[in-house]
Amino acid sequence: MSAPLSRYPRRHGATIDQRAAWRTAGAGQGIHWPEIDEDLSPEALAEYVPDRRQLLGRKR
Repeated sequence: MSAPLSRYPRRHGATIDQRAAWRTAGAGQGIHWPEIDEDLSPEALAEYVPDRRQLLGRKR
């Protein structure tokens, strides 16, 4: 699963090192970035619905 960084402003504005400094959270069910105080659950990631053009690999 993946989603664009632009959907997550804190991570989007973070440095590469800050984004790389993550740990598991929620009994191993989520991800936490302590340096930017950001959390992500599998449910939140699953809610992302990419633009149909992204799925097809085309730009209009």
